Amino acid sequence: MDVASAALKLMSQKGRIKFVLNAMVNALKKTNPPVDAWLEDEGDKIAYCESTCAICLGRHSDQPVCHLYVGSVAGAVRWATEQEYAIIETHCIAKGDKYCRFEVGEIKA
Repeated sequence: MDVASAALKLMSQKGRIKFVLNAMVNALKKTNPPVDAWLEDEGDKIAYCESTCAICLGRHSDQPVCHLYVGSVAGAVRWATEQEYAIIETHCIAKGDKYCRFEVGEIKA
């Protein structure tokens, strides 16, 4: 992690966020190959997405329920950027969406 930490310091904030979220995707796929996770980069919006979310699969709700993932993404982004960003779950399988999507928002004040 020391090498990764040193390399992160040379990257832009967006590069750091993409790096750590891609690392999450790759680690999950390596430890559990059926996981279907990916990173969305829409220019000004970066999001971690997963269609095999173990937190809400089989649950039903009117609101997003994957609070553990929100915290995990927030912690990873905070580690990579040394800043606290808002993480918003914009899609949730429990709500009937095809996948869960956790968008990195603005820096919290």
